[in-house]
Amino acid sequence: MCQFTRKYNIRISRLNNLSREELERLTTRWRLDEEQLMRAWKYYKDVESRGDESIRDFYEDYYGLPRDTPIVILDYEVKDAFKKIGEEVINIFLRIRDRIKRFNQEILAGLKQAWMMRVEIGVYLGQIIRPIEKIGAYVPGGLYPYPSTALMTIVPARVAGCKTVLAASPPRGNGDPGIDASIIVAAVIAGVDKIYRLGGVQAVAAFACGTETVPRVDKIIGPGGPWFTAGKYLASSMTGIDMLAGPSEIMVLSDGTGDPGFIALDLLAQAEHGVLSSSILVTTSMEQAEKVAGKIESWLDKAPDKARETAWESLSRYGGILVADSLSEAVDFVNKYAPEPLEVIVSPENFWSVLEKIESAGTVFYGEYSTTALGDYSLGSNHVLPTSGLARSRGGLSVLDYVKLIDVQYVEPEGLLETGPDASLLAGIEGFFYHKKSIDARLEKIRKG
Repeated sequence: MCQFTRKYNIRISRLNNLSREELERLTTRWRLDEEQLMRAWKYYKDVESRGDESIRDFYEDYYGLPRDTPIVILDYEVKDAFKKIGEEVINIFLRIRDRIKRFNQEILAGLKQAWMMRVEIGVYLGQIIRPIEKIGAYVPGGLYPYPSTALMTIVPARVAGCKTVLAASPPRGNGDPGIDASIIVAAVIAGVDKIYRLGGVQAVAAFACGTETVPRVDKIIGPGGPWFTAGKYLASSMTGIDMLAGPSEIMVLSDGTGDPGFIALDLLAQAEHGVLSSSILVTTSMEQAEKVAGKIESWLDKAPDKARETAWESLSRYGGILVADSLSEAVDFVNKYAPEPLEVIVSPENFWSVLEKIESAGTVFYGEYSTTALGDYSLGSNHVLPTSGLARSRGGLSVLDYVKLIDVQYVEPEGLLETGPDASLLAGIEGFFYHKKSIDARLEKIRKG
């Protein structure tokens, strides 16, 4: 069963009675396609082979900028950005930076910096933690500037101890070489070393391959549009990446409690990111479903044209309201969907039992005052999250994406006598002659005394 509300065709469906077509509409998210990858490959290879000249061609052709536009943001641009932004916003950025810093310091503190344990007589295994040396953080700047992304991708690098932290963000274009002042200021406050005037595939290729101006990095971090993501996919064979983050999404799980107006606004807040975004409510209450749909319509009527049109198209394509017969049924759907952020708006007595069953979500917000929009900006947790079901395999960006866990092995003669015969046998099964000999030669020396 699927019913629509009066004006904007907000879908309300019974979860256990979804048609195959409706289920596919709700669960199919954006994927890279062959055409995007082929076009991205062309640009990527051009930057790889021609370096700065390729970037300058793109400046001229796509952004309408002079070929001699500096690729790196200059000191005077940084000073101008700070003057333009003003003290109030600077102080906001400082507070957010400190929250992100504290949160990631706590994550890192939970790991032993170096440890070793005996697993057998004469066999010791352990780990050391080392920061990734050189990071390239990408800050989108297409439809909207994202200073929050500058903070969330650069601050953890500094907490991790990365030696070099670079950032890239696209120029405004149409003859304007500038990067939004808020991005520049946030990046500097976060601790960036240099900022480059680069967007999309060109940014990825420059970071992955290096050019005369842009050094090659060890890992590329951050979200972006389809072209950036396509470039990141191509770069993954040459340098590290965090994840392939696609269009934004949200899922709200409710047991019928919570303010319908708040839920409606949270769904719309994700929908306004772009027409490919996905916003879904799963509730056990038909009454709440209808109230949320009504609130969505009311807020759409009140919004500026741009926000209304984007959100409406997004909801029409990928959004909806699902009514489950039970919380167990709702949670099961959540885990299969694996949302980017999940809001859990349930009564206190239900929260822990629900949380224990959540297996796949990029991040979880509990309670009607814990809106995802806070996590996007000011809580100190990260808004760079796995999309398109990738939450089945990882959580959100953190300081752990900026460090390497390096195993350490130490084997004494007694340990080789214990573990060597097993390894020698397996090397023989796999047909590796010299693997087997490297073990057997050592065993022979020990046995001879």
